[in-house]
Amino acid sequence: MAYARLVVARALTIAAMSLLCSSPGLAQSAEDLTLEALHEFERGHYEEARALFLRAHEIEPSARLQRGAGMAAFEVRDYVEAHRLLQASLANEQRALTEGQRRETRTLLARTEAFIGRFQLDLTPTNATLRVDLRPPVVEPDGTVLMAVGTHQLTFEAPGHVTDERELEVRGGEDETLNLALEPMAGYVPPGSTSGRRVDALGWSLFGGGGAFLVLSGLGAAGWAHHGSQLDECRSHEAAGGHCLNESTLASRRAGFMAFGLVAGATGILGVTMGMLRWWWSGGTGDEETSACVPGPLSVDCRWRF
Repeated sequence: MAYARLVVARALTIAAMSLLCSSPGLAQSAEDLTLEALHEFERGHYEEARALFLRAHEIEPSARLQRGAGMAAFEVRDYVEAHRLLQASLANEQRALTEGQRRETRTLLARTEAFIGRFQLDLTPTNATLRVDLRPPVVEPDGTVLMAVGTHQLTFEAPGHVTDERELEVRGGEDETLNLALEPMAGYVPPGSTSGRRVDALGWSLFGGGGAFLVLSGLGAAGWAHHGSQLDECRSHEAAGGHCLNESTLASRRAGFMAFGLVAGATGILGVTMGMLRWWWSGGTGDEETSACVPGPLSVDCRWRF
């Protein structure tokens, strides 16, 4: 292993020197960073080497610097990052790799694929999001998500749906599809809707029943007024010397219509009021108290749920 690493370090040194020599106008800072990265790689300080290779690549983009960063990432077992960097170095035409370097890079790239899993996402709803180990994953150009070998905590979320958390054991070499349908959240009202409230069947029943009782109350008021007019005529006739034979009947009917109108009116107002309250409460989160009221002939039956 030590001999193999020495060979790799020497290969990197030769590649970097050819890069620097072929570019006389290369910025001094990039040259210094590249040489420092090579020294760190030779000492086995791979994290530091990767950081220096990437900093040099930001100044002077180079396929060879990407390759060096990818090799350093492989040494620290960051196989997903190594895979991305090595693939990028093969596709990069800026200070492109030699044929020998390309062969070595493809070999190392094949080794990284044995230590990662490739997963396609098939989530319902389509706007569901995934977090891997509490972080949003990097989606590859082909729409897949790469994960290194080991146990990962997956969190699936979507507005209006119950969050799903599960563990995934990646053994390496997987090429699979993650299928998951999130459970809808009860009583969820999507944000931005034209109305956050809606009237359900019971609400419409309250509105309809209340309206019907108000109509009956109006009929009662009309009957009360009609019999009152007849009673006034009867009493006027009696005051003029005539006889009002049905005064008591008219008075009794007038009182009955009045009582009926008052009860129907009160029941109708209560039914409409409870319908409006139910419409208002329907815009809540579902944790608030709710009621169900049904108007009866002379009363309203209400049941409360907390």
